[in-house]
Amino acid sequence: MKGILYFHFTNYGKKMRMLKANSRVCVEIESDSPDLSEYKFVVLVGELQRVTDEKEKPQAIKGLVNEGEKRLSRNILVANGLSKSEEWPSLGKEKTLVMVKLANIVERIGLRSS
Repeated sequence: MKGILYFHFTNYGKKMRMLKANSRVCVEIESDSPDLSEYKFVVLVGELQRVTDEKEKPQAIKGLVNEGEKRLSRNILVANGLSKSEEWPSLGKEKTLVMVKLANIVERIGLRSS
């Protein structure tokens, strides 16, 4: 969904334990040139909320699959328990896939080179 920052996790492991203990996060998104002569970044402070809505979750997964097909390594599929021969749409069928979104943003900080 446009304007919402989604993340995905498997339904096990350290990240899930940390999310259950404390959902507050600081997320930094950055882009820079190799010599740092040009840069831009934004820091968002908020909390991660598990996506449980029956309409929103499939849309979030669809967005992940679309972005994955365009620009992400297929190694992510293997890291999520899929075989090397499976394609990106298989990720949406994975039962252990958890979608979360950044919500309740309390602080935004942005910087860029001039």
